[in-house]
Amino acid sequence: MRGRLETLRGGACLLLVLYHVIGMDGSSGLRIGEGWLRIASDWLALVRMPLFAFLAGWFYAERPVLAGQAGAFIQGKAERLLLPLVTVGTLYLIAQAVAPGVNHRATAIPFLMPVAHLWFIQALFIIFVVVAAAERGGLLRDLNRWYVAMAVAATVYLSGVTTPWLAIGGVLYLLPYVLLGIGLRRFGDMRRLQDPACMIVLMSAAWALAAASSADFNEERRTAAYLALATCLVLLALASRWRSELLIRVGGSSYAIFLFHAFFTAGSRIVLERAGVSSLAILVPAGMLSGVLGPLLVHRYFKNKTVAAALFLGTGWPRAVDTRTAERFRPAVLPAGTETVQATAASGISNSLASRRT
Repeated sequence: MRGRLETLRGGACLLLVLYHVIGMDGSSGLRIGEGWLRIASDWLALVRMPLFAFLAGWFYAERPVLAGQAGAFIQGKAERLLLPLVTVGTLYLIAQAVAPGVNHRATAIPFLMPVAHLWFIQALFIIFVVVAAAERGGLLRDLNRWYVAMAVAATVYLSGVTTPWLAIGGVLYLLPYVLLGIGLRRFGDMRRLQDPACMIVLMSAAWALAAASSADFNEERRTAAYLALATCLVLLALASRWRSELLIRVGGSSYAIFLFHAFFTAGSRIVLERAGVSSLAILVPAGMLSGVLGPLLVHRYFKNKTVAAALFLGTGWPRAVDTRTAERFRPAVLPAGTETVQATAASGISNSLASRRT
């Protein structure tokens, strides 16, 4: 199961990199305003961030906040999410201000308003605070209470209430998908989800919703059609049993890719365009490769530098360890696979981004 989840996370990473290579609209990225790449990118909005948010909820449910540990939980999320938000976000704003050939100069009030793609990290931190409070109140304790929480989140999602400040709009957009991940992990039955009849129902519903909708899903994201269709597609992705060793490797460095890919996709575009390259057949693959391989190199460079890794990769702030206490509680023999599970839990994007299982 974990390999399939890593595959989905790696796939979501690639979709995100492709989105920033193509551009949000005709004024960003490669400035593709029409054509099949534009259409494909807009429709893939149904999967990109909903899938990241769903995985964040799933991995949170595997390692939830413990009773009486809300403070430590939020501190850990702050180190995992807010430290890289500030450091990488500051670098991004500087690059936007001074780099030649960028499409847009920075105009946001740093961190009071979201900084580019890092809005997801800011929103996810707030969601984890909300989830921790909900857990303390027992609002996610059983299936019936989870239904109520989902209904409230969906109602707020559909209300259209939003604000540009502190990524609150992103919180309201992502919350239903995070709760979906938590609920399916805690109360769902994967065997029923993977049943052919269930998958046929999900595919039929997705097809009907897509055929009946004329909305621009890149723009109109907080609608009932978007929520229903994105939910169907996320569940189908989870039920697919798809496993790819390549995507698993990408997923293993997904947080670094998320944080740094925009530096490399933009850099690739600027260099190639200044060299006179205008063919999308070259620019798109080059941007994809740069957006994946560049962050992998950054990850490799920082991962063994404790303080730098905490600041730029969200590995957690280094702390002094009482070696006598550690020795006292260290098991003589670790159960098979424990190191792998602990490593998997320590990095990645958000619990999709926030806790190595945005």
